[in-house]
Amino acid sequence: MSNIIFEWMWSQVADDFTPQKRSTYRAILSGAWQGQTYTEIAKGLQYSEVYLRQDLAPHLWTTLSNRFEIALSKKTFKSTLSQRYQASQLSPPQGSPVAIPLPFSLPFGDCGCIINDDRFYDRTAILEEIFESLRNAWNVSIVGERQIGKSSLLSKICRQGPARLGLDSSQLIYLDMELIHTEETFFQQLCKAIGVDHCRGYNLMEALAGKRYVIFIDEIEKMRNPQRFSGDERDELRGLSDGSHRPFTIVTASRTPLDELFPDEAYSTSPFFNLFQQIQLPAFSETVAEQFLR
Repeated sequence: MSNIIFEWMWSQVADDFTPQKRSTYRAILSGAWQGQTYTEIAKGLQYSEVYLRQDLAPHLWTTLSNRFEIALSKKTFKSTLSQRYQASQLSPPQGSPVAIPLPFSLPFGDCGCIINDDRFYDRTAILEEIFESLRNAWNVSIVGERQIGKSSLLSKICRQGPARLGLDSSQLIYLDMELIHTEETFFQQLCKAIGVDHCRGYNLMEALAGKRYVIFIDEIEKMRNPQRFSGDERDELRGLSDGSHRPFTIVTASRTPLDELFPDEAYSTSPFFNLFQQIQLPAFSETVAEQFLR
């Protein structure tokens, strides 16, 4: 019965997560359902406990709470949703199929990255500013609070990029750092997306001679982990993107400005220093919020 309830619960909420992150959130939910601690769940996913507890888990419980229109947490969700499921099985009308209650559907209940243009709203001025920067081969750092729409904005730029920048869709490369855990994996995935053999540094520069790519790096905070990222990767990214003659133009998304994420060291300059035009992604203004609701 426990497995039936879990699968019912997951079927209600699965589509609220992007396909790229769906399996990760199911694994977290499954571990919590089985009574595992965040430490145990993180080991199984090869994430740090801090990252799971502070980033992934809050989004999971918020999504679950919105979907079922009841406050849920790691401690309460199993018992609460089990009771809701079991209540639906009591004394159904004779001869009628068992009805599983559907969660209340909010008209603005999108969670996670918005990948449908019909569901993306506003940000017109910011999109114009970003595309103007990209046309000039300026690197862009998008900074904004958690859940304010950074990933949705990156996705929108990727979809509009070919038409607005005159590039082929294969020249716009999206890398989600939630799924990349080491420096070597970063370059493996980067080269795979571009279509060249795995290489770095000058070898990669030579492989890209005469070509241009826009590289989108979401959740770039992951590169702060000194056990998995040496900092050399940022030196190489600077070399590949510092100037219009270089093959890369980079767009990053983070909650913290890059100069704070990667501060200057005592005797050397941070590789990202003065490399990006920072664009702050604010909350909707009151006027825009009213228009959105209407």
